[in-house]
Amino acid sequence: AIVDADLFLIDDGAGGTMRKTAASRLKTYIGGGLWDEIAVVTADNSDSNLVAVGMNDSDYEVFMGVMSHMTPGNDGVNLELTLVNASNSAFTSHNYAVLGLDDGGGESRFSGSNSGSPICAGSVGSDTNEDGVSGMVWITRPHLSKMTVMNWNLGYTKDNGKHSVSVGGFSLSSTSGPANGVRIKVSGGNLESGTFKLYGLKA
Repeated sequence: AIVDADLFLIDDGAGGTMRKTAASRLKTYIGGGLWDEIAVVTADNSDSNLVAVGMNDSDYEVFMGVMSHMTPGNDGVNLELTLVNASNSAFTSHNYAVLGLDDGGGESRFSGSNSGSPICAGSVGSDTNEDGVSGMVWITRPHLSKMTVMNWNLGYTKDNGKHSVSVGGFSLSSTSGPANGVRIKVSGGNLESGTFKLYGLKA
């Protein structure tokens, strides 16, 4: 496999003189169209929330979050998802709506505005045979002082053993200012395990 430290030979300015360049420089030169890793955060049962930051960058148009097996320490709590500003404080001027469906025919709906953290997955299980919350999160143009939109599509096992999917959307007020990161939080106890990786797509 090619790693950043590997070297390539290139013809310098097409003048016939060969020089070496590191593979890591190719990523900078190729530029647009590549997903760059911005942040990786991992739960270790020491805190109730994780924050992945680095979105206040005009080089990126869209951000993608990959949530993998985010598992609470307590059974039956809600997983919450929101955006934070440059001081890692959650915004208080927002709207959100979520629909959840499980394989037993159960339906859950969550919605709200301007206070608290949006629930992205309800009654999440934490038993050994339950795998936490996994899925995708998308954030559009958070560096602008305009309405920022976040959407998600998640799957998880509820505390009653039912498998559930959750789709939702979140929007900031246009007066909120730039968003710099994503906060994942549980409504009770700590986040026991799981990872969240944040990627940016260059404009």
